[in-house]
Amino acid sequence: MNNSKRTEHYTGNVAVMAAGILTSAFGLLAMIGWILHLPMIASFSVDYIPMAPSTALFFILIGTALALRSRLPHNRGTYFASLSIGLLVAVPGTIFFISSLGQKYMPIEKLGFSITETLNGIPIGHMSPVTAVGFAACALVFLLTLSKTIERSRRAWITLVLALILVLTWLLFLFAYLLQTPMMYSGDVIPPALPTSLAFLFLAVGLLISAVVQSGHYIKIKSASGKKEVPYVFLLIFIFLTAGILTGGYLAFQGFEKNFREEVEEQLSAVSELKVTQLSRWRKERLGDANIFYKNYSFSELVKRYSKNPLDADAKKRIQTWIKQVAESYNYNRICLHNMAGTELISFPQKHIHATDLFSDLSAKVKETGKVEFQDFYIDEDDKKVYISVFLPILDEYDNKNPIGVAILRIDPYEYLYPLIEKWPIPSKTAETLIIRRDGNQVLFLNNIRFKKNAALNLRIPLTNESLPAVKAISGKTGIVEGIDYRGVPVIAAVRAVPDSPWFIVARMDLDEIYEPLSERFWMIIIFVGTLIIGTGWGVFLVWRQENNRFYREQYKSAEALKLNKRMLNEAERLGKVGGWEFDIDTKELIWSEEVCRIHEVDVNFQPTIEKGINFYAPASRPVIERAVQRSIVQSEPFDVELEIITAKNNLRWVHAIGNVDQERRKVFGFFQDITERKQAEDKALESQDELKKALEISNQSRQTLLSVLEDHQIVEKEIQKLNKELEQRVIDRTAQLEASNKELEAFSYSVSHDLRAPLRHINGYVDMLNKKYYETFDEKARYYLDTITDSSKRMGILIDDLLQFSRTGRKELSNSEIDLNVLIREVLKELEHIIVERKIKWDIQDLPQVFGDYALLKLVWTNLIDNAIKYTRNQTSAKISIKFKIEAKNYIFCIQDNGTGFDMKYAHKLFGVFQRLHSQAEFEGTGIGLANVQRIINKHAGKVWAEAKLNKGASFYFTLPIKTE
Repeated sequence: MNNSKRTEHYTGNVAVMAAGILTSAFGLLAMIGWILHLPMIASFSVDYIPMAPSTALFFILIGTALALRSRLPHNRGTYFASLSIGLLVAVPGTIFFISSLGQKYMPIEKLGFSITETLNGIPIGHMSPVTAVGFAACALVFLLTLSKTIERSRRAWITLVLALILVLTWLLFLFAYLLQTPMMYSGDVIPPALPTSLAFLFLAVGLLISAVVQSGHYIKIKSASGKKEVPYVFLLIFIFLTAGILTGGYLAFQGFEKNFREEVEEQLSAVSELKVTQLSRWRKERLGDANIFYKNYSFSELVKRYSKNPLDADAKKRIQTWIKQVAESYNYNRICLHNMAGTELISFPQKHIHATDLFSDLSAKVKETGKVEFQDFYIDEDDKKVYISVFLPILDEYDNKNPIGVAILRIDPYEYLYPLIEKWPIPSKTAETLIIRRDGNQVLFLNNIRFKKNAALNLRIPLTNESLPAVKAISGKTGIVEGIDYRGVPVIAAVRAVPDSPWFIVARMDLDEIYEPLSERFWMIIIFVGTLIIGTGWGVFLVWRQENNRFYREQYKSAEALKLNKRMLNEAERLGKVGGWEFDIDTKELIWSEEVCRIHEVDVNFQPTIEKGINFYAPASRPVIERAVQRSIVQSEPFDVELEIITAKNNLRWVHAIGNVDQERRKVFGFFQDITERKQAEDKALESQDELKKALEISNQSRQTLLSVLEDHQIVEKEIQKLNKELEQRVIDRTAQLEASNKELEAFSYSVSHDLRAPLRHINGYVDMLNKKYYETFDEKARYYLDTITDSSKRMGILIDDLLQFSRTGRKELSNSEIDLNVLIREVLKELEHIIVERKIKWDIQDLPQVFGDYALLKLVWTNLIDNAIKYTRNQTSAKISIKFKIEAKNYIFCIQDNGTGFDMKYAHKLFGVFQRLHSQAEFEGTGIGLANVQRIINKHAGKVWAEAKLNKGASFYFTLPIKTE
């Protein structure tokens, strides 16, 4: 055995011996407690069950055997003694367990001690079934560690797993004691004692270390470097993790218990404070009620009259009215009026009661002081009920020192006061509020309480019972207190004195109810902590098992990851037609990626060189790439050029070459991209530009034609008609060709519309000049010509404005948002109100949904469609316009329908073209661009538009908008 291994054995054996000595010490301590008749030593607390004598004996035996075996591991006598003790513990432990299942306990377990006590109905002095199972399992592990074949893999693993389970089990029992909620104390089964749990924990740890030492499993794992690592590393990790989990669970439970306790204390404090406030207010209100009679000279005058003349019916009636109203208004049980001799004069209800000594004493005091006196809770001698009374003097108006009578306001606390005191704000099984006062050397309960009938003024507790919260309140304590209530049950209470009174308030709740939710949380934490510890142990075990293969597994994964990354990179290069290259400045070695080879149309195994690479470039591109690479090497400048190459298959391609230099590595590197398709697209765009130039030339010819309007209006009219026809024909002929170049057409429309404004301004200017200077000298025909020119130019201006709007609509980027179409329609109708106000139109507008789109553009759509419906129904005596929608295939389909002029469906294809009109200018005004705008806007919103109509029977315009999905 080498030195390191010998050191490991020595350290392990010392730890095992220490665990065995501690185990025996706990057993010996408990045995001394029984011998000295001090069971407290065997339980550590009067509330916990003590360790049984048989349990103490077993701990002494097996602890001693474990310590001796670790001290003399190779001694033959020690081996046989340990084997005998192991069997001696295992067999009786199993027998005790079987007998305890039927709650039949053997007298031998008490080892001759006279033990007859019980704890909460559980007999003391007998071994717990859990303890018996624990001894059997510990004995089994101990015997396995004694086996000469312990180093065999299967037996070693069984020993280690069993030892680990024992450690975890007794950690849980100890943890429960630590949280002051020991396990199994609520049933009929004897629970393991606190010293038992501690002794078992030390015993299990000693057996675990012994199993590791004896089996030789030192966690010898090969690292990536090939060196052997460390004994006990994983075991220490597990121990530390377990300690951390237990500490975390303990702190979590303690935190929850603290928060819960604070919450309950706050609730009790709030209730007690509320009750004190309510009682103080109630007393003030009652004293305030007394002021109705006290120093009320009108009432005093009536009493004085009635006292002098009992036959004064008017005074009597008025007094009766006073006291009746006060009694009924303020819920007094009885109000009576007495003269100074004590004779009852008037009462409500009118029922005479016996005057008690209490009455005489308080009346005399009231007469003497001339002040209101509050009579505390008392039992009436007539009906034996509890009352409270307010005594007040009736003072003479002229002589306040000599009362002329006494009024008594009697209160039944059962009607309002007791319900007020006893009401608890939230449901509770045990919570209640008590009102008490001191009566001599006793605490007197003033209200009926929850768990004792007829307690009001009957239940008394001596002040010597200091554990009672009520006694603590009388003694002057305030706030939260703990104690034993009148039932002998532990409670927590908030106690307060009621100001300006002899009363005290006690708001109390049973501790069992308070901690009932904590029990559930405790078991949740126990299960969670146990699961974490088991999971931690299993995780350490798996790490231990798998560590040998970790390096090779990581190597395999790295290789697979590299392959995957390479495949993904190749695929990305293929899709983007981008490849990488690198050139070594010193060795002149050139490397191409697979995509660069594909671009050059060579095999992926092609070995490129500088000469071969240069030869692929077209003659015009070779000097460009040579200069770029040379400048990059010499001046460290990056380059970015577009060049032509001729592939190995003689195909001409455009490429985008990007490069940079790394002087430290002496490398030039970069990327190579096939941009042939982009160049072809640019060539097509240039062709489209040529077409656009031709269209602009046509526009210039149109401007020249418009200038001739000054000479002859008829010629201008004919030229405009001719131009319109030519433009219409050109648009029809070129629609199919220019669909792919919509943006160029939009730019053309904008340019034409903008340039046409200049000649129109000249026309309008010269016409204005003619009108101002020569209008009076012109004959009627010339004036007609000028007016016609003016109207035509205005219509042309409107046409140009609409064309500009059409152009802008095509260029404008969508600004999408949620749109309430109902609000939008109302805005459109308000803007068109000037043409609706004189019309009789019957509207049928459905409640429309919210859509997603550009508010301004969709408003233009609805404005054009509604304006058209209003315009083409003006010849109808009763115009009808409806706006509806439906949902179909994830789209909203909107419809605006009218009963106007309509149109012939064979011309429907012209509706949405620019300048297309199905009615003459004389019939209905317009430029023919509105519906073209509608179609363009709806198309930009990924919708479509169409129309249906019958001549003279109305028209329906439809368009779709997609439904927005999340």
